[in-house]
Amino acid sequence: MSQLFCLFLLSAFIISCSKDHPYVESMSENNSTIAGVWTTEGEDKDYGHVVVEMRLMDSGGLKMILFTESGSQRSFPGSWLIEENELVLKGRYFGSQGEERVVWKLIDEDVLILRDEFGSEQKWFRALY
Repeated sequence: MSQLFCLFLLSAFIISCSKDHPYVESMSENNSTIAGVWTTEGEDKDYGHVVVEMRLMDSGGLKMILFTESGSQRSFPGSWLIEENELVLKGRYFGSQGEERVVWKLIDEDVLILRDEFGSEQKWFRALY
């Protein structure tokens, strides 16, 4: 019985990877343009002054890492995508709604400007590792 169940799971996985049902959504040109590691710094309401690292992975994965002045760090997983002219960031880091939508603008490939619905802008710098 368990072998039959495993075969069922395997076939479901294969079907999900078929051309008509892609397992992973393809990324648009815009997504691959801003994919990478970005950093900024500022004041966090819970942690005080922080350096924030935002990792936008080609797969649509996201990791937000906060580095505090005391040397500790907090990591928050999530996901990201681009809808029209908005960068949509999802995950626990983004409050009770779990989502943040910002208008984005890339300057010279290494500066990312994010503007929220209230008009506040924040500069992010591409990290070179």
